[in-house]
Amino acid sequence: MRPFWVADSSIWFDLEAGGILGVALQLEAQWACPDVLLPELRENPEGRALEGLGVEVCELPGTDVAQVFELAASNPRPSRVDLFALVLARSRQGILLTGDSDLRRLAESLGVEVHGIFWILDQLAGSRITNAEAASALDQI
Repeated sequence: MRPFWVADSSIWFDLEAGGILGVALQLEAQWACPDVLLPELRENPEGRALEGLGVEVCELPGTDVAQVFELAASNPRPSRVDLFALVLARSRQGILLTGDSDLRRLAESLGVEVHGIFWILDQLAGSRITNAEAASALDQI
């Protein structure tokens, strides 16, 4: 069974900016994002295009949406949209991928495994891209 990875908007933007979105989606994982995040991804990458690339776009059930609002009431940061990514990762026992330090701290406090762009680059380097390509992607990000 492939691991379930939920990316917030910062990760999608970084993958696109680094020119590694396509290769990252080839990693042995089921990539996902909450449906409420798609409006933030109007271009580069365009949110609706992610589905065509194999990303699972998830609508959270009412009980999960209630968790988002509970977390938002006691955590002014991160954004509500980012909280949807956290709750999705938590409910599906997945890994949250984010560049947002507030979201990272909250995820860790809730016992959700969380990583950022450096971790993704580590997953890619040596297997899908060279170390030089990883360094170049990081420069572009």
